[in-house]
Amino acid sequence: CEYVQYQRRGKDLKRHQATHDPNSSRFRCCGVPRERAEQYGISAEELAHMVSTEHNGVEMVGGCGKWYSRRDALKRHLRNERCLGDHRGDWLPTD
Repeated sequence: CEYVQYQRRGKDLKRHQATHDPNSSRFRCCGVPRERAEQYGISAEELAHMVSTEHNGVEMVGGCGKWYSRRDALKRHLRNERCLGDHRGDWLPTD
C-alpha cells in the first residue's frame, strides 16, 4: 500500500497494518438482536419484513455483514450508512 507514516508513532503504523490483515477484522456490522429491535426504534410491523442473520448464535436484524478491524470504524459506518446497529453492543467482542 502507499501509506506513508509522517509521524513516528508506532501505534499509528500498527493500527494501519491491521486494516490489511483479514484476521484482524473483529467487529461486524451484524445489526441488533431481533428480540431487542424495539429498543432501537424498530416497530413490530417493520421487524416482520426484516431479514434475519445469525451472529454468534443470536438472531440479528439490520446489519450489512461488513467487517471492521476497529470499533471506531464500525461506529463511523453505523453513523454514515443505513445500517441498524450499536458499536457498544454486548454481542460484539470486547476491546
